[in-house]
Amino acid sequence: MDRSLVVFQEESLRYSFLETIREYARERLQGRNETQVWQQRHGEYWLAWAEQCGFEIGGAPHVEIMEGEHDNLRTALTWACSAEVNPIVGLRLAYLMSSFWLECGYWREAKQTLVRALEREGEAQGKPLRDAHLSYGFFLWLLNEREEANRILQQCREEYLAEGDSCGAGRALMALLYMAWFMGDMEEAERRAETSLRFLEQGGDWMATGWPLHALGLIALQKRDFEQAQGYFERAYAIDVRKGQEVGGVRVDLASLAIARGDLAHARTLLRESLEAYARHKRYYIVFTLTWFAVLEAEEGDWRRAIRLLGGVDALYFSLRGIPLAYTAEDSVGRMILRLKQ
Repeated sequence: MDRSLVVFQEESLRYSFLETIREYARERLQGRNETQVWQQRHGEYWLAWAEQCGFEIGGAPHVEIMEGEHDNLRTALTWACSAEVNPIVGLRLAYLMSSFWLECGYWREAKQTLVRALEREGEAQGKPLRDAHLSYGFFLWLLNEREEANRILQQCREEYLAEGDSCGAGRALMALLYMAWFMGDMEEAERRAETSLRFLEQGGDWMATGWPLHALGLIALQKRDFEQAQGYFERAYAIDVRKGQEVGGVRVDLASLAIARGDLAHARTLLRESLEAYARHKRYYIVFTLTWFAVLEAEEGDWRRAIRLLGGVDALYFSLRGIPLAYTAEDSVGRMILRLKQ
């Protein structure tokens, strides 16, 4: 540090090389024909790291740690997707990155990386290939390539079931249920949510059960079955707490329930807590918090503020997906937002 060979970053408590020093090190490795050796060691280290914590660390710590190592993980993915490496390695690492890409809004990067990882799918088979296809299909749906996403996810579900992988089938149905939800087919969404929850519980994949529980709670809310909705939301809350994850999403769920019951002051408190939980990293989930803030303002009669909030929601959503946010008239929230936009 005294000779400016390394730099200390106070915010992240990390050391890094200056780019000139990094480039010199690359040249020295190339001159000694050791580049591939060290790329392999680096890639294998970060694959093992992702295997250990990719799905086991939930919530803010998970996102912050992955964000801090994003450049290392990108470099490892470049190595893992190269022709010299077993294609299973790239498929597995890309799949382990999926939850991070989802939560932080790196959807286009996810799609591009998964495309690279799947370029050699003819050389791979088994669960890593199916898992990568599952992630690819989900990100295609997020990026509004619905027809291809539906085809891939349906195929994944069938392949998981054929292999007796109830957890994989449950995760595929988890994605498919949200497709049905956003298409306005609540009956099909409920059926898929119930089946997804059953498969995940059968396979012991308790960490993923919060997603179908969340969906079932929202469906019950649309039916104005408040007690059942609260029951589902509380079960999802318990899952998040068990994972050590901040419970911003469940706060949004409970806020929507409070709005439906007319307890607007409590709803505002919950939404503020949710926004604080999501503000640092989870840009995608902020969309839902701000949408419910807009609904809350409309319920309180401040239509101008509601409209301004929806403008922010649309801008954030467009920055993530590259398409406008569409609302369905099949549920009460969608109808209210469509009225606001009119």
